[in-house]
Amino acid sequence: MEETLLDQGAQPPSRTPCYTIGEVSDMTGISAYTLRYYDKCGFFPNLFRGKNKARSFSDHDLSWLHLVEALRKSGLSIEGIQYFVRLSLQGEKSLPEQYAILEGQETVLEYQLAEVQESLKVLGAEKRRRTPVPEQEPGEALEAGLQKPSFS
Repeated sequence: MEETLLDQGAQPPSRTPCYTIGEVSDMTGISAYTLRYYDKCGFFPNLFRGKNKARSFSDHDLSWLHLVEALRKSGLSIEGIQYFVRLSLQGEKSLPEQYAILEGQETVLEYQLAEVQESLKVLGAEKRRRTPVPEQEPGEALEAGLQKPSFS
């Protein structure tokens, strides 16, 4: 498994709010609507809100967003992610359960990846089998016993 920056001893992401919802949407490709929905689901438990109640995201929130997206893509339900967030807020005492959830979702993705790779192999083989023959001159087609159908 690939090492993250934290594994390499880098500083943890900043918790200083500095990104608007529009900026986060532009940076991640996730719609502002989805970001608001994720916030309502409780995926950003410490999300800062300014005087006008506008959401302001920190680098730490962006890290959470990437984890949430990975969990969603692995098939974990909204309720499952909410449970994972609650576990995370409990700190170290819930690390074994957090680990088990991540390990389970990683296994799901590995299985899905294997299925996709197998499908790619099948499609590639069929594509090679069905590679079009280069255009031939009309006389060559007749010699080969092949004629292009007329669609008029």
